Amino acid sequence: MLARYLPPNTDTPRESSISSEQDLDRLLAEAADLRTERGIPTLELIAPNGATLVIAQAGNGVVIMWIDALGESMHSVGSTDTQGTVVFDYYGSYTEVPAEFVVPPELGKAAALEVAAKGQPFVPGLTMAPD
Repeated sequence: MLARYLPPNTDTPRESSISSEQDLDRLLAEAADLRTERGIPTLELIAPNGATLVIAQAGNGVVIMWIDALGESMHSVGSTDTQGTVVFDYYGSYTEVPAEFVVPPELGKAAALEVAAKGQPFVPGLTMAPD
């Protein structure tokens, strides 16, 4: 599966193939090391059918966005008791979403591995809502 993120102050995404959990961990760590005032760059995982899973590292968790092969999109839903917003860098854009979109990082990894294995991110414990 193809993975990519946009390092700060560049116009060219960094692309890599993901074939294991270790590859995913490495790319998430690389992106986290590039934190700027806009936040951490998002990691996009592109399935062979064109569907895309976006993992945005924010605070102590992740925001997951899924765009299926038909262009329908949805986002993760965490605790509805959470207040405020979280920030991340979505391809050079300062992006702010409600903090209730944040889920544990383990769910982000599980969803990514599920996309690699089955082409969709739906794993136990992950709730998604349409955009």
